[in-house]
Order: sequence, then C-alpha cells, then structure tokens
Amino acid sequence: MKFSAFSVALPGMEMQKSRQTGWQFASFKIDLDRRSLLHNDHERPLRPKSFDVLLVLVERSGQAVPINDIVDAVWGATPPADPRGSVGKCIQDIRQALGSDHDWMVQTVSGTGYRFSPTVTAVHAPAALGAPLSQEDPQEREQPPTDPLPIDDPANVLTEPQAVSNAKSVLDGQPWQLGKRAVATAAALAVVMLLVLWTRPAAPPTDTAFGPHMMATPSVALLPATAAQAEAPTQLQTFIEEIASELRRTPKGYDLAIKASVPQSYRDQAAETAAKGLDVRYLLRTGAREEAGTRQIIVHLVEGPTGRQVWSSQYIQPSNGIRNQSILAAQIAREVAIQIRTAENIRALPPRPRAGHFTLQGRVILEGERDAAGNQKAMALFDKAVAMDPKHIQALLGYARTRVVTVGNGWVPATDRPRHLADAEVAVARILAIDKSTVGAHLLRGSIERVKGNYDGAIASLEHATALNPNYVLAHAELGRTKLDMGRMHETITHIERALELSPTDHVASAWYHWAGMAAAQLGDFKASLDFMHKALQANGNNSNPRPWMAIAYVKLNRPEEAAKAIRQHLAKTPTFNVETWMQLLARGDRRIAERLEPFAVILRQLGVPAKT
Repeated sequence: MKFSAFSVALPGMEMQKSRQTGWQFASFKIDLDRRSLLHNDHERPLRPKSFDVLLVLVERSGQAVPINDIVDAVWGATPPADPRGSVGKCIQDIRQALGSDHDWMVQTVSGTGYRFSPTVTAVHAPAALGAPLSQEDPQEREQPPTDPLPIDDPANVLTEPQAVSNAKSVLDGQPWQLGKRAVATAAALAVVMLLVLWTRPAAPPTDTAFGPHMMATPSVALLPATAAQAEAPTQLQTFIEEIASELRRTPKGYDLAIKASVPQSYRDQAAETAAKGLDVRYLLRTGAREEAGTRQIIVHLVEGPTGRQVWSSQYIQPSNGIRNQSILAAQIAREVAIQIRTAENIRALPPRPRAGHFTLQGRVILEGERDAAGNQKAMALFDKAVAMDPKHIQALLGYARTRVVTVGNGWVPATDRPRHLADAEVAVARILAIDKSTVGAHLLRGSIERVKGNYDGAIASLEHATALNPNYVLAHAELGRTKLDMGRMHETITHIERALELSPTDHVASAWYHWAGMAAAQLGDFKASLDFMHKALQANGNNSNPRPWMAIAYVKLNRPEEAAKAIRQHLAKTPTFNVETWMQLLARGDRRIAERLEPFAVILRQLGVPAKT
C-alpha cells in the first residue's frame, strides 16, 4: 500500500506539521539529525564540508547548481582560497561515499557546476498516521540483461524475416509473430518458468569483461590521474570527472558502463589487476606534463585483461576558461566512445547475442559505410535488435536514424519516404515514452521535422537537445543544416563552427564543411565557400557533393577552367548527376529554397550538367 506524503487530519483533530528529518533517494538516506549519509542503513563517511555540499545539491535536486552558489551556501563569508578546487574535492568525497555504482548521481555540468540527478523525497518525523514512505528511484532498480534460454527446436527459432517483421509489429503495437509451437506451449512454459525461478541457481554471467566475445554493454573505468607536479593530480582529477560526465551524456549509439571516482589504489596497478578488481574491460589512464610552458594531457585507453593499448592521444590543456576545459573534455569523451565501439566490433559475437550486440554492430556500419548499401545493412541489424528487445533505447535510435538517413539522402523513391518517416516517428515516440531526456531522440525528431519541411518544429526539438547537452555535436550540426534550409546562413556557419570546435576530426566533418560552404555561397562569399568545400574533400575524398559547389564558386571567382575541371571530375564519379535531381534533393519541394538555388542551377547547366536524367 502506498501512503501519501501528506498527513490526513481526522475529525476532531488539528493538523500538525511534521518535522523534516532527512532526505531519501534510491537506497540512500540523509539523516539531518545525525548529519550522516546512510546506504541501506549503513553509514557512509563524509567530511562535514562534503556533507554540507551534498545537502545543497540534494535540496536543489535536478537543477544545475553553480559553484559560486555552493561556496556561498557552505563557506559563507569566508570562502576558501581555491573555491573550485575545494568544491571539486567535496564532490570527489561525495562520489566516493556513494560508490562507483552510484557516482552518476552527481553530474558535472560543463561551464556551470554540478547537478544531483536522482528523484529526492523528504522524510519527516512520524505524525499521527506515521511518516510518509519514500518512493524508490526507478532508475536505480537494477535491470538484468535478458538472456534467452537455448532453443533446441528449429520450429521455435525466428527466421530473420520474422525478426524484422516482429520489430515493425512491436512499433506498430501489434502482437509478435511466434514459432509454430510457441503459442501452444506458452501457458505451460510460464508455469514451468515460475518453478525454475524458485529452484534453479542463477546462471553464470555471459557478458563479462574478461570473455573473448563482444560485450552487449562494454565497460570502462577512469583511473585516478597521474602528474609530475605535486599540485597537479587534484586539478587533473577534477578534469577527469568532467570527462566522465561528458562520456555519460554524449550519445554513443550503444550502452556503455562507466566507472569513475575509482580509489587511488588502482592508479598504479597493472592493467590486468586493476581491470579485474574493477570488473571492467577497458581502463582510461590520464596524465599530465608540462612542456614548453604548456600543460599536455596524455590519454591512454587500455584493454584491461591484456594490457594492450587500444588508443592514445595528447591534448593541449587550455590555461584558463571553463568553456575551453569543457570543450576539451567533450572531445576526449567522444573519442573514447568511438575507440571503445571500434575495439568491441572486431570481437566475435557470443553464442547467444543480445540486442546490444546487434546495436553496436549496426552503429559501426552506420558510422563507417556512409552509403545506401551500408545504411541498409545497419538498418537490418537495428531491426533485429528491436525485435529482440522492443525497449532497447539505443536499438530504437538506430532504427529511427537509418530511416531518416535513407529519406534525407534520397535513397528511396519519393513514394516510400512517408512510410520511412512514419516508422522513425513511432520509434522516437517509443523512446521518449521510456526516457524523455534521451537527447538522441530529440535530435532525430528535429531531423524528421526538417525533412518534412516543418523548420520551426525542427528548431524547437534541436534546441531542446542542446539544452539537455550543450556539447551535443550532432545537434549543433543539425541546427546548422536546418537554418540553412530556412535561409539563416550566418547562423548556419556559426553552428557548424561550433560542431567542428567540439569534434574537429569527426567522421562526418566532410558533410559539415559542405553545409557551411553552401551557406557561404548563398551569402555571396564564394572565396569562403570554396575554402569550406576544399576542407570537405580533404575530410572525405569519397564525398563528391562539394564539387558542383566548387564549380559554382570558380565561375563566380572568374576561374572557368577550374570550374569545368570540377564538373568533369564530379560527372566521372557520378554519371547520373543532373540539375533536376540536385534541386529536388536540396529543395525537397520547398519553393523558397528552390528560388534561392535557381541561379546556381543556371550555372551548372551552362557548365554542361544535364538538365534531367
């Protein structure tokens, strides 16, 4: 039975206010009388200042609390000499007290401060009807991965077409298609399974960090920092916490288990020992050194069980500026996510793969093979994942994204586009029903609205995505693309430059340069347009889309020979290229865009590009 958090006044009795004695969130409780943090009634030690900082965050749960506000509330008129460092040390204490499985509760908000994310309930002293019962945080309930029992009868095995059909049936709200014996035995199997759950010991885990197969949910631990200077580790540790925060919230396209606030004892251990103790497959080691007056951040991603270095890179740490630190943390986090995804993909699937395995495989194909065939292969994998787990958010994101990409690139006939967009919309709605804070879903909703020509709706969804994650690279890029369609060219270039600042070597940077070049051309700055288009080709030589725009810029800059050469190269690579299709793909039936592009279409026709197929 659930009780209301409000006391009920019985007839003839006065309502009396109950005294608040603490806060409760998930399996934790803050006891205000004892000034202590309890986990399942066991005290977790915290220094007085750290406890006070925790109180400030809990009382403003869900809000981004600026560091200055924390300092004012905890230290008052006598602030510490290093406010940021002092608050950072308290945050480190809090995360350590919460434990590595719960350190996500305190999130670093880039450029601002910190946010306490769980749902918090006030606890009061017993009144006439007793103290209110707190609600368990649904995010804190452990969700064991589904691991289907072996199927020994081929008649009960879903074929791949059936699996794909099931994915669409789930999204459409229809019952699944089952094997021929499954319906007949469902009731009996349910009874048997209830007995099995009571009598069978737990099966050994199949998704371990030390197995030879791909993990459905790869795992990584961010080890404490190392540095040459005595004072540097504390400062660098705060930066590592920011990397962890960015790694948690950056859209990865797959599930990743992240352990931060790792005890210092793991820092100098051998990779295999540290990985085994932390039960993770990957370790991120971060160090710093001073060289020529600048601080260099050295990052190593190591495969724990073998000690093999998966990836390593060096970065120049900005000397000042919270925003610059935030950008660097976002860059590192994004690269770590990509490197882990790539490393996992080369492993073999386990004997009984789950939705997460197919989702990771699909994401790698989607990011690597950027053509119609690759998109189709990725789509099939996402469909299979959704059939296995209809609530797998990453699988649903891939399911929707491949369909939006198909339509946006004109890879299906015009008659099929509404169906693909409708399927994507259903998947996005399903994701937001599960978790409305999924930034990738808001990005996709914005992309869908842009393709449909609803630019205001697209902007609203995309700006909501950047509000949830200010460093969301793809949302900034998509905002640039949307404003290009709206004729807001200056803003397009600003958004693209922001995306490139966050991810300068991104695998889709070629498209971003291309969009910026289109905007510059429509602003009449053909020198800048040509520069952007050259960078697009440098980023991806297989992307032929910039060449028609280069030809247009060459004509406008009075360089006709180079214009003719660019068109020859493009037609050699894309023999079916014609002005009509080019206009249809870019304008998508929007008269305003078509009018802006018409002068450029005239130039292409003058250069010998066929008017129609």
